[in-house]
Amino acid sequence: MNKNYSPQDFFACVPKVFLKQYFDSHSVMRDVDFESADDDLTEKILANWAVLDEVQRDEMETHFQEIHALSNEKGMNALIDEALFHGEALNDTFDKNELVGFEARAFWSFLNRESLWKNALSLNYADNLTHWKKRSELGDYPAKVDEPSVQRFTMALGEYFGSDLYMGKNCQVECLKRVVDGKKYDYFFAYPEDYARVYRNWESGKTKNHVQRKVLEVIFVYCREQQSLDVWCQFKSEVVKALQKIFASEILGIDLPKPVRVKKEYELDAFKQSMPNLIYAPQTGIEHIRVNKLRIMMSHSKDKITLEANPHDDPQAVYKLFEKLKNSVSGDVMNITQVGLVAQFVPAENGKPQTRKFSMSYPDSCSLKHTGQDAILRQMLIDSGIQPKPTIKNTDKQ
Repeated sequence: MNKNYSPQDFFACVPKVFLKQYFDSHSVMRDVDFESADDDLTEKILANWAVLDEVQRDEMETHFQEIHALSNEKGMNALIDEALFHGEALNDTFDKNELVGFEARAFWSFLNRESLWKNALSLNYADNLTHWKKRSELGDYPAKVDEPSVQRFTMALGEYFGSDLYMGKNCQVECLKRVVDGKKYDYFFAYPEDYARVYRNWESGKTKNHVQRKVLEVIFVYCREQQSLDVWCQFKSEVVKALQKIFASEILGIDLPKPVRVKKEYELDAFKQSMPNLIYAPQTGIEHIRVNKLRIMMSHSKDKITLEANPHDDPQAVYKLFEKLKNSVSGDVMNITQVGLVAQFVPAENGKPQTRKFSMSYPDSCSLKHTGQDAILRQMLIDSGIQPKPTIKNTDKQ
């Protein structure tokens, strides 16, 4: 199925038996023979789809887009992780029901595992976000997920966005737990209130202006074992630091000291002279990792230079460019502020090469997610000393 949703692709790719079951539950398309082998079956479905009641079609379209969103490897990981948290090995269930393919498994789960659906969508959404801000060395503290603690956290966030940023004071927080490769993660999805804006929407066949306060999105991912907190939001670093402090106070019960200097979460200087020795075991599936991009900043200057090269044929290609730059610039000390990497994994069963491009930026930003191959690469950064291991602090465990 294509990355972008469209009714044509969706109806062509999903199993017709599940499509019939869904439409029967909504009492529509009774005249369509979903068991037909006609080549124009998708066109017949589309023709009936086009004349459905607008309100009813809108509801079904949101469902289909949700199924489409989980019809991929990351979506399956989110469903499987959520099911595992509730004690079900969903892969075994898929095999038992002879469900083959992402589309079949996602549609079946929508029809038969409603209790998993909402949380899996949230986890999948987080898995597709990039450039998380990390804060490490928080200490060995459990996350407080009891209702009073979460309520205090919610109120503190609402107060911050309302009083400090002059937005609305309403806020809602939803908590999820997840286990990935034996590591436990606490997810906090926060939805504070945005500024009031005018939006032009369709209503009863006409466009109308509506003043609305939509929700903002802030996601916190805390791992006690790594003593780390990742935050995703579309705000500047000052806001991220304030959010980290609120999280530490209300969820961990500690005061987060303001750093005296900018704390580096990723040791990018390791890439300054040449490719460092990255540590990963054969069982990780990683064949090799190469640098394809370096962003450089001159000392005492805000100027930035980005070097990019294709390391496929020459693993040192970007460093050869770097040497040319250093030979042409004298008297300036150059600091690495961003590193782009390309990881190649052992080919899948279909023989296609698997590559993952990701980047780290000074001081605390990384494009890796927390699951699948990204989780393997995060562990590689820790094992290689690029992401420092947490320092065990003397704390009162709860």
